[in-house]
Amino acid sequence: MDAISFNEIAGTFFFCSAILSSGGDSMKVAAGLVVASAISGAGFNSAANLAGLVGGADAQATVVTVACQMVGAFLALQVHNYFNGESKGGAESMDVKDLAREFLGTMMLASCAGGDAMGTALGLYVAANTFGGDFNPAVTFMNFCNTNNGDPQRFGATIGAQVFGWIAAGHFANFIA
Repeated sequence: MDAISFNEIAGTFFFCSAILSSGGDSMKVAAGLVVASAISGAGFNSAANLAGLVGGADAQATVVTVACQMVGAFLALQVHNYFNGESKGGAESMDVKDLAREFLGTMMLASCAGGDAMGTALGLYVAANTFGGDFNPAVTFMNFCNTNNGDPQRFGATIGAQVFGWIAAGHFANFIA
């Protein structure tokens, strides 16, 4: 495992740990992003990596990066459940409004990401309070693993909405540039 892969696992682990312990407080999640970024320098968001494939990113490196992010999210969930007791809820049914919120929130976050960690954290705070959602396939994966009856269709549709949110943000940035 190279340093970049380890950084992705560690960064995603710390970020997802902050999400799990935030109690839904988006300011705590934003602070967790800043701290995890300072610790690892990781990219955290698999949707951004997958959207990069449209722009010609290296497919093999992208798959390794996304896999490392999923490992980090899964490890964070296991550690959280070990210390706090397992908390598995039932999966909710898929709703088009949920996917629209996921798409728009991810697009808002992606439009803020690209500068420093503080700008990304503020974008996350605003997106979470405006739309709600996961905005990140690693977080969606962690939530999917934490349900008794995770819905594979919802899982795939949510990640699709996130990836398209990142792609749309890229097109929007090119349009206004």
